[in-house]
Amino acid sequence: KDLYNALGILRAVRRERDEYNSAGGADDDPEANPSDVRALRRPFLDRFSSVGVRPPVPDEGGRVDVPGLDDLIRFVETHCADMTEARRAMVAAGTYDFDSLGEWFQPGVRIVARNAFSAGADVLCEVTWSNYEEGRSLFGITRRFRAGFRFFAAVGGEGKFAPVEFSESMENFDGSRDVRTLPFVPVEALGESEAGGVLAGFRKRGEMYKRCAVGANFL
Repeated sequence: KDLYNALGILRAVRRERDEYNSAGGADDDPEANPSDVRALRRPFLDRFSSVGVRPPVPDEGGRVDVPGLDDLIRFVETHCADMTEARRAMVAAGTYDFDSLGEWFQPGVRIVARNAFSAGADVLCEVTWSNYEEGRSLFGITRRFRAGFRFFAAVGGEGKFAPVEFSESMENFDGSRDVRTLPFVPVEALGESEAGGVLAGFRKRGEMYKRCAVGANFL
């Protein structure tokens, strides 16, 4: 059960490793953008430094690996197949309960943060990690689901952007609910037609945001 609670973190490390490796060989590529390369590699390096562990040494091709990681994830998913299948069925039905949040908010999933930041405007974010935490209190065992989200914001001048990460948590609850009632709605829950319109709106807003951040604009 402890491994299942940490499955979101294991999946996050796998995704961060793959993003790091997607920049393999960039150090010898004169056309590679150093900022883009750092953005791809930084999450993986930060993951290890946050727990005080030295990150793996890249091979000659600039790629890294975490021995046994993929096997461990497959083992947990296979060993807990009954639980994951039941929770994926809820995802397919567009509903959620406390135990299915980990399947809804897997690393890499895009979500719409309703009325968050930006004076109440919706924000498109990406899930970076998730996990379940357990503890004890006077009333017994407590459980909490936590997830990290990331979006990009303009910083300083010269059109520079940086990833901004924040986390949200949800206490254990009973029953199932419509996923669209969450304050952080996965894009896939919107349906193909609505999701297309929502993403097109964000794309248009993002292009305007970039023009304002890069250019000299005055109010």
